[in-house]
Amino acid sequence: MTEDTKIKAECLDCKRQTNHQVIATKLHAPFSPHEYHDGKEYSIIQCLGCDQFSFLKTYHDYEARYAIDWEQDEFDHVRIYTNFYPDASEVLNKYRISLPENLYTIYEETKVAFTQNLDIFTAIGIRSIIEGICKDKKVTGRDLEKKISNLKNLGDISKRDVDLLHSLRFLGNDAVHALIKPERNDIIVAFNIIEHLIQAIYLMPKELKRTNFKIHLDEYSKFEEFIMEMIRNHISFDFSYNYSIKKLISPRGKIPYDKFGEFEQKLNSRIKSGELDWIEITQNENQSDSIQNNNETFYKINKVP
Repeated sequence: MTEDTKIKAECLDCKRQTNHQVIATKLHAPFSPHEYHDGKEYSIIQCLGCDQFSFLKTYHDYEARYAIDWEQDEFDHVRIYTNFYPDASEVLNKYRISLPENLYTIYEETKVAFTQNLDIFTAIGIRSIIEGICKDKKVTGRDLEKKISNLKNLGDISKRDVDLLHSLRFLGNDAVHALIKPERNDIIVAFNIIEHLIQAIYLMPKELKRTNFKIHLDEYSKFEEFIMEMIRNHISFDFSYNYSIKKLISPRGKIPYDKFGEFEQKLNSRIKSGELDWIEITQNENQSDSIQNNNETFYKINKVP
């Protein structure tokens, strides 16, 4: 390959095969009449999608030739590409800041094993990631099988995701106990599944907080936690103001119409029982509210929960 050549290669950041540009390359192909004619080429390449740099090794098997055009007598030889990343931590930064430290360490080492085609270690690492998630989220169970089944109680993943995780558990068990090397395609699919799980539980909720998307509050626990988070995050929150529920969750929260009365009743009940000491029921005395709904309940915040 020459500089400025464009090739297809795996990108660790894009997590798929993308177009890359060759920045620099060096061919090492010692050859004598008595040796097999092959060689290794080392290249610095840059992804044309995300601009990430990586190091590529290309194995040239000059004796494994195949025809490109029989009529024109054009032939080419077999090439095997292997991506190497001297410092994978740079492109894993978003995982580092989102995952618990121990879980990130497992993920990082598993990712490196995956990119280096160390499929047995990758399978073992995937199993360890699942165990790490269960431990971090305090998912209980007598064994990993039961813990995976209980992951659905987190509310972040579907039953289909749970079924897929059981398949990954089998893959990991075969690698750990029988040292069975999985098929490469199986490992690729397995790693995509585990990254989907990590994104659903850890990355996407944090990214969602940086948007202006409205939050769908369809469970009371989510509704109450959302109010507390709004109070904690709003430095200029007015403790002298009387808030309706709509004002408490405005502008980002949205309660389904058929859940509104249920949530209000449960909130009032928890306040009256003394379970919530940071909020109280009050009358609307806001002078700026020219129109009042007599059926609407108002609340005053006593302190940051």
